Amino acid sequence: MFIMGALLFSETNKKNTETILCSYTSGKVELIEKEVSSISNLDINSTLPKNSLLCTGEKSLCELRINNSILVRSGSESIIDSINQSSINVLSGSFLISVQDEIDFSIQSKSSLLKTRGKYTAIIDCTSNGGFKFIPLEGKGQIIPERGDSKDIYRGRL
Repeated sequence: MFIMGALLFSETNKKNTETILCSYTSGKVELIEKEVSSISNLDINSTLPKNSLLCTGEKSLCELRINNSILVRSGSESIIDSINQSSINVLSGSFLISVQDEIDFSIQSKSSLLKTRGKYTAIIDCTSNGGFKFIPLEGKGQIIPERGDSKDIYRGRL
């Protein structure tokens, strides 16, 4: 009887609703877990643990899905420092990001931060000075830089 009461009143972990799923890989895609300093291959249909780096090798690709609302495709020789439902921190490489629901999403690199609002698909290309280029391909929304006024997203404009 005591065990049944414990089961009835136990609370499920509702905070862990964010799922980052690897939906495609090609070539060498490695996962570096920061806390335990371990390196492993990232396989299709596996989830990305928190506090880990995602690294793609030469001629390699990776696709991540976050709760079916954000799609991130990582290009060859790219590194993602962290990613969640509201932001991505990129260290190097190029990425295709598709925000499929109208949300606020931040893109950060070593020396730049760009907040976006809307529903869009864009290319992110890290530059050698620690910044990145934001090239929208489609969609509607706004980019909100650290300094300056926000601007509407126009396709093909840097």
